[in-house]
Amino acid sequence: MKSITIIIPAYNEEGNLYELVSGLYKVLDNLDQLEWNIIIVNDGSTDNTLDLAKSLALEFSNILVLNNEKNLNLGLSYQRALQHVSSEFVSWIPADGEIPPSLFSELIPLSNSKSIVITYPTNSYTERPLNRYILSKVYRTIINLVFRLRVHYQNGVSIIPTKTLKKKTLISEGFTINLEILLKAKEDKLNIIQVPFQLKKRVFGASNAISLKKILRLLKTLLKLLHSY
Repeated sequence: MKSITIIIPAYNEEGNLYELVSGLYKVLDNLDQLEWNIIIVNDGSTDNTLDLAKSLALEFSNILVLNNEKNLNLGLSYQRALQHVSSEFVSWIPADGEIPPSLFSELIPLSNSKSIVITYPTNSYTERPLNRYILSKVYRTIINLVFRLRVHYQNGVSIIPTKTLKKKTLISEGFTINLEILLKAKEDKLNIIQVPFQLKKRVFGASNAISLKKILRLLKTLLKLLHSY
């Protein structure tokens, strides 16, 4: 029987978290021969995300809630959750609702011990602000060249064998965790399965994906990754 843990990092997502978790629960519960659990990481939210996460853990089974006292960003939240993962596979999904939970009904059957399953959006141009779309495209092109990758997108949902990630300590603090996951898969000589999906519009809140602080952290981490991989 296949087993998977899905990590949900959440920062000020009280308006989106319930719909995501309830939708994910329905998808996972309908898949045969699957043991699963969800880890929600409240990443120092200043709204009611933590209280909502705790209520979800009471309402639904198989949910663990972790709380960061301060905002640690995606990479460190992922690393913290990974310490609690004992399943065969590990994945993640952002709490903003832009990626439909139904995607997992396609991804999980594709997962296997010799592959990483990654995803890429096909409608970024229409669903993302133009500046973010252009920066993302430039970033993808540079990353593919520098790290010798051939992927459509480096920041999507992925499913990877847990043992691959636990062989060496992760170093990414921010969203470069997704690139590092890919690099670990490459280092472990895993096949890369790429699956397209359609982004949904965020219903509540606003994205904080781009900021000067995050760009500086990105550059610093990329240098570390170049040295490590």
